[in-house]
Amino acid sequence: MGVITNLINKPFNPRGNDQSPLAYNKAAIYSGKALDFDGVNDLVSGSSSSLPVSDYTIAAWFNLDTLKASGVFTWGDEATSERRSLFVWDGGSGSYYLYSSTYGSNVRGNTPLSVGRWYFGAVTLTTGGEATIYLNGNQDGIGTNTLAAYTGTTYKIGDTGSSETFDGEISGTRVFNQVLTPAQIADLYNFPEKIVPTGVANTALKLWLPMQEGAGTTAYDGSGNGNHGTISGATYVNGVGAPVAQTAVINWNKGSNLVAYSDVLQGNWTLNGATWTSGQDDPIGGTKAYKITSTGSDPYLVQNATTGITVTQYTAKCWVKGAAGREARLWIIRDNINFESEDFTLTGDWQEIETTKTLPTTPINFVSFRLDIPNNAPGSGDVGYIFAPRLVAGDNADVYIPTFATAQTSPVLLPQGLTAGRDITGVNLFENVRKQGALNLDGSSFAEVHKNDSVPEGIEDRTMEVWVYHRPQTTFQSFIELGEMTTNKRFAILSQDSGSGGNIYIAGQGYDTNTGVSYNTNAWNHIAVTLESGTQKVYKNGVSISNLSRPLYNTASDTIEIGRHKQNSAEYSYSTIAQPRIYNRALTAEEVQRNYDAGKNIYTN
Repeated sequence: MGVITNLINKPFNPRGNDQSPLAYNKAAIYSGKALDFDGVNDLVSGSSSSLPVSDYTIAAWFNLDTLKASGVFTWGDEATSERRSLFVWDGGSGSYYLYSSTYGSNVRGNTPLSVGRWYFGAVTLTTGGEATIYLNGNQDGIGTNTLAAYTGTTYKIGDTGSSETFDGEISGTRVFNQVLTPAQIADLYNFPEKIVPTGVANTALKLWLPMQEGAGTTAYDGSGNGNHGTISGATYVNGVGAPVAQTAVINWNKGSNLVAYSDVLQGNWTLNGATWTSGQDDPIGGTKAYKITSTGSDPYLVQNATTGITVTQYTAKCWVKGAAGREARLWIIRDNINFESEDFTLTGDWQEIETTKTLPTTPINFVSFRLDIPNNAPGSGDVGYIFAPRLVAGDNADVYIPTFATAQTSPVLLPQGLTAGRDITGVNLFENVRKQGALNLDGSSFAEVHKNDSVPEGIEDRTMEVWVYHRPQTTFQSFIELGEMTTNKRFAILSQDSGSGGNIYIAGQGYDTNTGVSYNTNAWNHIAVTLESGTQKVYKNGVSISNLSRPLYNTASDTIEIGRHKQNSAEYSYSTIAQPRIYNRALTAEEVQRNYDAGKNIYTN
């Protein structure tokens, strides 16, 4: 039986324990990107041997520009009757429905589809051929598909395999190797920021193409299986908004890991003056780390990169641990001529270390990644640990997905989705933002809280506060904003940047006020704004920075947005935003200071 779902009055907390004063609003996290298909010849194609032939679930978000026979997701070879597909088909009398297909055998949903509306479509198929169609989280049809033999590996998005191409937008395509329950399908619909539903193992996800890179011809597979798709003709659209909801919590770090075998060091990397022990507990919950036990006075491991070495700047990064107070030395070496290094103090806990070096000339033959561990006066029996070494050209070392494949030198992404506080690779979701409650925004994503009559409006006393890791950009950034733009009655904390910095702005009725005080750039800032009896006070890091005798006027009849400038919806934040709060009274200076003190150890140390 289907699960009844809705998108109203969810708790305001994208993750973790609710810290909002209102305590019951749900912030939906929206992306601005999806792939747009022209209905003629656009598609995404790829190959995967890990896709299941039965006992599977296909799911995707889609929006139709034209009602026509068209494929959402298909894999297998139609010529040999091996197709498995979720697609849109003509049900007669000009009505189109969602279908599940195994070549020549279809199961139809019961709800007619419309143009210009986002749907969450899914189908499950059992070994016995029972197919269940879901639309927007509810069961919409059930029947039996005849299962032909299956040996194909090719998949297509935007085509049924019979040149029935999709006209509209698709995002967030997923394939699981198990039949999700009605409750799990509803979970994905109700919480579109989730990638894997509650109760399902990350390993069940065999393909995940968010299709939100925003550029290029590759649709990257975030499942960790490396089944990336090739984009043919389809183009990206921005500013999609609800319900496309993944990119706001994805850190899309594109790049190439220049050193191969970052998962399988033993037998592939050179180890000097020490012995290996594999199968050690690693920092992401696996057992892929290595213990290095010294047998001499100069223990180190090294690997050379010979491709992708066309620049002078390189970054090396890895996880290490060892005896507290000992040191590790991380090297970037050019052609065994230039030796650039940096020392790090080890602890008994895992830590990521990295160094970026600019070499005097472009490498001729190779660049080396080298780690000395331990480095200070090592002796026989000294122990250090290493996990996931990587080397990239430039200053971005976050290109590593622990796929545990033999080699990884191709461009990869580090997806950070919502799965019980960890991403689909097992990494702590908030590793890069220190604590729960922060959104990594990428310049085309935002969070939205539904309309709420309990929010103070008019010229009532109130307080708005937020923690912001400020990254400069050349347009306005809005960090938290409510009100309606038709009458320009809003209340917001913003930044107007020159590109190298940015001042704190407060939005009110018909004006944006420059406080004349700058954010700390590439650092955390605690900003609070109070309104009491028509007087506005602005605080930065617990200190009052301005008093203005102009009221801030807003109406609560519109949504609260985090990370998008309402006056110009094309302007989004690139900053990290944490703990946005709204109070129905003006906090005192002592209370603002207390809130800052409570958070500064989390965000500023």
